[in-house]
Amino acid sequence: MSKVCPVLAIGPTVPSIYLDNRIPNDDEYGVDLFTLQRSTATTWITTKPPNSVIYVAFGSMVTFPPAQMTELASGLKRTNHPFIWVIRDTELAKLPHTFVHDDVWRAGVRVTVEEDGMARGEELERCLREVMEGESGREMKRSVEKWRELAVLAVSEGGSSDQSLDEFVARVKSVSS
Repeated sequence: MSKVCPVLAIGPTVPSIYLDNRIPNDDEYGVDLFTLQRSTATTWITTKPPNSVIYVAFGSMVTFPPAQMTELASGLKRTNHPFIWVIRDTELAKLPHTFVHDDVWRAGVRVTVEEDGMARGEELERCLREVMEGESGREMKRSVEKWRELAVLAVSEGGSSDQSLDEFVARVKSVSS
């Protein structure tokens, strides 16, 4: 296939600060679709114990009906874990009024969806507890660390991604000459 359609794997596209710090001041992705309140989130999260915060993001374009937003909110709150839930401003109105005004900072499990297409809060709570407190969560953390190490190797000088990027630049230069 590579002879028919040459493809180079270049990535991950992660700022250097999270990998090897090879590029000074490289701490931004630069591809955000929406404005983020990084300073607020960073300040808040530093007050929490390591590995204690649940991060929830469904992507930049996903929307849910109000009933689903209510179920998700209730499941998150019932875990009693601090969490950051990335929600676009246009989706905030779908949250329960009490949830938005509570003292809650908002911002890889598969949740079972019922026949009506809804993921219930109890199911979300069960899955989040398993990730935060159970053996599955510990295994996920070990796996994440393994993949992080592999990513660092790939993008480090001489790594597979680094070599692919050099090859890509060389091809572009040869075509434009």
